[in-house]
Amino acid sequence: LGATFPQSSARARDRRSKGWTMAPPVKTLRRGYSTDETEEIYNALMFLANEFEEDNAPLQAVRCYEALCLKDLTLLPVPEARARVRLASLLLQYTDNVHRAKQHLETCMLLLKGVHGYEKLKCQTFSGLARCYRLFGRDVRMSWLNATTSGLDLARQAEKKYPDEREDWVTWQFHFMMDRADLYMVYCDFAAAERELAAGAALARETGMSEVTVAFALARLQRAIAQRGAGEGPGAGEMDAAKAAEDAVNALEEAVGEEAAAPARLHLHVLRTLGNLAAGNVHATAEVPKIVARLVKAIEGKTDDTIEEAHAYKWLPVRATIALAKLLTGESLRPLGKFSEARRDLEEAMDQCDAALKHLGVMPEGGDADAKAVVEQEQLIAEQRAAMEKEGSPSGRGGSKTSPRGKTKGKRSRGGKKADADEETEDQPPLPPKRQWVGSEIDLAPRTANDAKPYLHIRMLALQGLVGADLTATKLSLAAARTEQMRAMVESYPRTLRGYASVADHAEGQVLHSLGMHKEAAARFAAAAAAAESFGPDAMRDIAAVCGGLSELAEGSPGGISRALDLVRPVLKRHEAMQAAAVAGADEKTGEKDASALPNFAHQAAALFVSGYANIVKGDAAQEAKPKLSKALKLAHTQCCNHQLVSQSLSLIGTIVLDTRGGDLSQSLDMLQSSFTLSKAQEDMPAQLGCLDSLLRLHRIRGSDQEEQDALVSYHRRKASAYQSLVRAALEDEERLARITNGGIHLDDAEEMEVDEDET
Repeated sequence: LGATFPQSSARARDRRSKGWTMAPPVKTLRRGYSTDETEEIYNALMFLANEFEEDNAPLQAVRCYEALCLKDLTLLPVPEARARVRLASLLLQYTDNVHRAKQHLETCMLLLKGVHGYEKLKCQTFSGLARCYRLFGRDVRMSWLNATTSGLDLARQAEKKYPDEREDWVTWQFHFMMDRADLYMVYCDFAAAERELAAGAALARETGMSEVTVAFALARLQRAIAQRGAGEGPGAGEMDAAKAAEDAVNALEEAVGEEAAAPARLHLHVLRTLGNLAAGNVHATAEVPKIVARLVKAIEGKTDDTIEEAHAYKWLPVRATIALAKLLTGESLRPLGKFSEARRDLEEAMDQCDAALKHLGVMPEGGDADAKAVVEQEQLIAEQRAAMEKEGSPSGRGGSKTSPRGKTKGKRSRGGKKADADEETEDQPPLPPKRQWVGSEIDLAPRTANDAKPYLHIRMLALQGLVGADLTATKLSLAAARTEQMRAMVESYPRTLRGYASVADHAEGQVLHSLGMHKEAAARFAAAAAAAESFGPDAMRDIAAVCGGLSELAEGSPGGISRALDLVRPVLKRHEAMQAAAVAGADEKTGEKDASALPNFAHQAAALFVSGYANIVKGDAAQEAKPKLSKALKLAHTQCCNHQLVSQSLSLIGTIVLDTRGGDLSQSLDMLQSSFTLSKAQEDMPAQLGCLDSLLRLHRIRGSDQEEQDALVSYHRRKASAYQSLVRAALEDEERLARITNGGIHLDDAEEMEVDEDET
């Protein structure tokens, strides 16, 4: 049903604009029903609708409720409101008729305005309206806030009015508190979100509801992580929130057992991993992949309903839970150079997203929705025919035969003529209906957009991780292909994925830099920084500037050094300011720094590395470059656990020691050999070639045996030849490189785009 109801075609949009529903026209009832007849009709239709809902036939239930809402049937306000609330609930759950659902709920508000009592019905109305406003987006923020506030106030009044039903009204309060906190989170009002969540957590502890206590504790941890990610880390209280969430989950496990509390434990580990990765602290996630894999295995193959029945805590849908968990475990393994395991998890995350998007009827990379529907229909017909041939069709049993041309030879009529066409094809399978696929933002209706958004986001991040792993392992062509997938997603759904435009720009810059197109790469990194400044994420702004500085240095122009330093210096200043804020917010008793205020360790190490490299190119290797590179090495080794950055830092420091000539050559040799070992384990061929160059120089300075030097030269030639082959293969597709260089925008379409913008 979820695949056939969404109305994304032009005809469906026209129907919505006229206020029509998804149900076919209902026969007009005759006028002048008596009160008793009206009551009988109401009871019968409500009974039928309830039966249809229990039998999982929502379309038939919608027809019953629509019949009750006709003007020809005069109902009292409360019965009509009940029917409209149920109708709106079904429309929101199974269709994209959000506007129609909102109209029904607003009518309910008018019907119940002068009615005393019926607080539960009113709460259902407020809850449905809040959901509608959320789907509509930022333009109706105040309406969303008013609906949740009115519902919360009503639930609090009803708790005092009906003390015997306190549990029900407290549950409604939890619902509206969480909804209000969600609203504040969407608009980055983290202080207001924390107030709502703290109030909800206090009420949950008071009532002794352990499941609800866990929900609010985990929501507070998520708020702290989001606050830090938005650049408002000081005072976020991430460590305290993490401890409170751990205590709440432990209490739940004691109350209901580990198996029943497994989804809550998985939610906690996912959030802790997310927080550590956002901080660049990969070291803290060392044991997470094994734990998460065990917890994920416990829910694989289960449905959402099964989990809700078997477990005390329900979080995201199963596919979303698995996809997010796989994404985070893959990203925690990737910096360690465990690319096979990382790729496996990241590709599994993509598979989960693709399966969920297919169920929703959304093409992840866009495309021709009508053509997709035709192809799918043809596949279904072929599957039906194959199944009939395998099982044996009724016509085969009845004596009918199939001609070589595929036409059925049926029985002749009494007059000697063949049977009608309908009789000839009566054994053919029924034509399956076409699905209404979504291939672009314009076809993405509010409910489908809300359901698809998490999967689109996770898929983009999984592709970003795969691009990074492929480039480190010198799989250049594969990385370029994945980058085009990312660009296709952003261009197909620019509104939904506007916060990920910078991610696509950054991936394109990485590919171009790896192919030696440094000037073009610097331009893409600049575009990524600009997009991050406008739409986020804030963390991308810094890392894009750092990577842009590296491309400027590699480009080798006279002004490249100054441009690189101009890009990196603001990032280092921001990191210093964040360090100062962490010290200022230190705990008075323990003196421990405010961890939420600290800069991302990986970004800090990368900025120090590029700054040190710029100083080497500038000629200040010993005085300025070595201290910065040493600090970058320490961060990369102890906190980030980024083997690629460790390898590169060791290589540069070893080269500095080698260049001074007065340094310890044995120390330089150890560093260069360690760097080469790490880069070889990661299949990082450019890093290997850089290490081999320095090792050759070192052996010449030491006066090593000519045989050993010749062996190194031969090995270097083989590596360089293999690397050049990979680069040439990736450079063969010039059209793809042109698209990547221009951010997916075709130069031939630039003039047409300008015309469209003027018309708009």
